[in-house]
Amino acid sequence: MRIKKILVPINYSDCSINALRYAGQLAKQFEAKLLIIHALDNGNILTSKMVEEQKQRHIEKISAILDNEPNVSSIINDILITEKTPKDAIYWAIDEFYINLIIMGTEGAHRPFDELVGSFTYHVISNSKLPLLTIPENCPYIPPHKIGFGVDYKLLEHTSTLDILLDLVYAYNSKLEIFHVKTSDTRKNTLEIYESTKLDDYFSGVNHEFQTIEHSSIMSGLSSYINKNKPDLMAIMPRKYNFFKWLWHDSVSKELVQHLPLPILTIPEK
Repeated sequence: MRIKKILVPINYSDCSINALRYAGQLAKQFEAKLLIIHALDNGNILTSKMVEEQKQRHIEKISAILDNEPNVSSIINDILITEKTPKDAIYWAIDEFYINLIIMGTEGAHRPFDELVGSFTYHVISNSKLPLLTIPENCPYIPPHKIGFGVDYKLLEHTSTLDILLDLVYAYNSKLEIFHVKTSDTRKNTLEIYESTKLDDYFSGVNHEFQTIEHSSIMSGLSSYINKNKPDLMAIMPRKYNFFKWLWHDSVSKELVQHLPLPILTIPEK
């Protein structure tokens, strides 16, 4: 397995605590270590003594949270408190501690869309070279025995980018549903046939199937797939498949995603 260290940013919100619980269960499955990180984001206006005092207070606060989460506390590798900004803290930790996966919480449907998938989470997804698993605020841990993987059959240069998805399928003995939303009545072109064959070969050792969903829009098709098939986890490659372009510019998409009650694994292109 390639998941050995999982990074969980925490800001004491309900959604970040829930993400920590989810990360603890996932880390157990992979026998991985958890690193918790909290960004002070004010180190430039504090003296070094004040920074150290704040770091100690936050370590104690996080330790108190862990006392109530025994399933998590047993696998914590480190608690990182830094005066860096949240974005800089994550990228620093990735490089410094050889992180394999980031797990972050997202706000629930009662919050505005921009808070649900806010600029910070969007920035991390857009710039991180690591897979990111986002967990909705009220989403409990459910072993992902069924995983949906949305594709559009554009050129995938390196199948190795999908290794984490393969690891999840093996770890949980999951069924993988590779689905494509078709918005017009057209036949598969040569590239689509080539890419689907490549994916079929890559996942040949696991339980997988292909589905085509005909719908008027990508996001409506995504919602239709989720409502019908009820996956435990969704996987996407947002930059390649323009996922966040749909989210930010389509009002229907925003409404749909605000009510998606399942974890979303975003996979970088390379």
